[in-house]
Amino acid sequence: MTAEEKDLLRRYLDLRAKISECEEELEKLKPAVFDVVDEELRATGEKQVVFEGMSFQIQYRETFEYSPEVKQLEEQLRAMKKQEEKSGVATIKSQTGFVRVSKVNSENFD
Repeated sequence: MTAEEKDLLRRYLDLRAKISECEEELEKLKPAVFDVVDEELRATGEKQVVFEGMSFQIQYRETFEYSPEVKQLEEQLRAMKKQEEKSGVATIKSQTGFVRVSKVNSENFD
């Protein structure tokens, strides 16, 4: 591997670390940002808070708990899909290559 290729991989790892740090910080900020936006919307009666050219809005996502019958049908469907994949009945619609990065087990490190 050339020095340039090593620099490329090193830069990739550095950026991944920075992204991870930023994502953690964003997750910590979300509740406080929600409170600020919610308070401002209640105070103004508006549907959005415009700040530095960006629109902040409150939205809600609902999740549902399904009946045991539906859960059983979902499990059956998953099993049927796996079986079709194994038997070749299901066909590959698309395939995407990607790089998986993980720490090397120190016992296996050369």
